[in-house]
Amino acid sequence: MKTLLKSLWVAAGLLGGLAGAVLLGVALGGAARAAENLPRLAVSDVGQQAVVQGMVTGKSADSLVVADQTIDTPATTPCEKDGKRVMLSDLQVGDWLKVTVYRDAAHDQLQAMAIEVLARQE
Repeated sequence: MKTLLKSLWVAAGLLGGLAGAVLLGVALGGAARAAENLPRLAVSDVGQQAVVQGMVTGKSADSLVVADQTIDTPATTPCEKDGKRVMLSDLQVGDWLKVTVYRDAAHDQLQAMAIEVLARQE
């Protein structure tokens, strides 16, 4: 499985964003799908809970960029992989995440409520 995922990471880079995401989704057996009971992020989700899902493309001490969305990540944000807690500082560019967010209408920001690591960058 590890070799397959590594091969798919290479293929994803060659085939581009959308095609690579489809390949990775198949390799993960559908684990990269959004939670069924939470809506995908949309402009109308102001003041609501939503899910942002995708690859980490940027990282700072207090935020992540996932699926072209900058998400504030307070130090208290729970983060897990396979049901076990991981540290926010362990997240890397290239990791695939599912982030439950709350849209702060007053500041036009997304704040992470929970983070699940779907696949790690090797």
